Amino acid sequence: MSETATWQPSASIPNLLKRAAIMAEIRRFFADRGVLEVETPCMSQATVTDIHLFPFETRFVGPGHSQGMNLYLMTSPEYLALRPLSA
Repeated sequence: MSETATWQPSASIPNLLKRAAIMAEIRRFFADRGVLEVETPCMSQATVTDIHLFPFETRFVGPGHSQGMNLYLMTSPEYLALRPLSA
């Protein structure tokens, strides 16, 4: 195992600034065309029904859920991205 500090960022500041500029330009492109950006949750209380997919499962214990609650890593954002369209 390497003795180097693993907490240090792996990207340089110039690369991070370039990435931020690219992301801002992409967002501006879509915003200029009236496209609404939505964020989808990465964890859900339910999982997919595809028998060939095995989502990561974890247990959340926190405010409002002192007994814990099973959560699953979403295998695809498609379902949750389409939800706002049908609401």
